[in-house]
Amino acid sequence: MADLNTARTFDPSDPQQVAEREKQLKIRALQQEKLLKEQLAMPAGRNYYWDQLSACHIFEGTGPMTEADANFFLGERNVGLRLLADIMRASPDALVLMLKEQGNG
Repeated sequence: MADLNTARTFDPSDPQQVAEREKQLKIRALQQEKLLKEQLAMPAGRNYYWDQLSACHIFEGTGPMTEADANFFLGERNVGLRLLADIMRASPDALVLMLKEQGNG
C-alpha cells in the first residue's frame, strides 16, 4: 500500500487511485481513533487532552476584544472543537470521566 505522502501524483479521475486513497484514509482514521481511545483510557492521557481543550478556550465565552484577537481566539477554539469532536467520537465515556475528574461533572 502506498503512503498518502508519496511523490506519485494523485489523479482524481482514476477510479482505482480514488478507491486506494479512500482505503488509505479509512485505515488512517481507524488508527488515529484507536490511538486516541488508548490515550483516553489513562488518567495522564485524559489530563493531557483536558489541558489541550482548555488551552483552546472551548469552555470560555468571548469577551470584548479587538478583531485580530477575536480571530486568533476563534482559530484556537476551532482546533479545540475539532479535538473535542474526535474525543466524543472515539470515547464519549472518557469525556464524561474527564469532566468528573476536573470537578465539572
